[in-house]
Amino acid sequence: MATTSKRGFLRIYLYLALTFGILGILDNLLGLFRVDNLLTHGMIVLIILFYVFNIQAISFFHHHRVDDLAHALPYFYLITQSIIFIISLILVLTETTSSWIWNFLLIFGLMFSVAVIIISLILLRKFDFQIPLTVLSRTGSDVRRSFTSSFSPTKKLERKE
Repeated sequence: MATTSKRGFLRIYLYLALTFGILGILDNLLGLFRVDNLLTHGMIVLIILFYVFNIQAISFFHHHRVDDLAHALPYFYLITQSIIFIISLILVLTETTSSWIWNFLLIFGLMFSVAVIIISLILLRKFDFQIPLTVLSRTGSDVRRSFTSSFSPTKKLERKE
């Protein structure tokens, strides 16, 4: 994966996946606590858009011969979202109102969102996008320098041991 456009697309994809993981956690937690909110309704549209984006990401990764490891997250997302959709559709069509089944689905969605975050972070580290995990332990200019250089598309940070 040598070209900047491939790395740029992969970086954007991984940060979007990370964002969707965080939104998924919020949405599922609010669902578990029975809080009806705007996020829940907006998430339906966002999930559909991100589903289509994952299909395009797989196509992009395949066409540009991006490392096979990068394919893991889009496939994981597509398969898991399809399972959640099918189960939800079956529950709605059979008019199942048992709260424990819906709670199980919300907990499954919560675990899925956590997995998306973990996989995104692993891939960000694997492809040397240098996410600043040590920002909290630094102070002053070290934090700003670490944060800005971590997201520089041309500069790679040396790992301190």
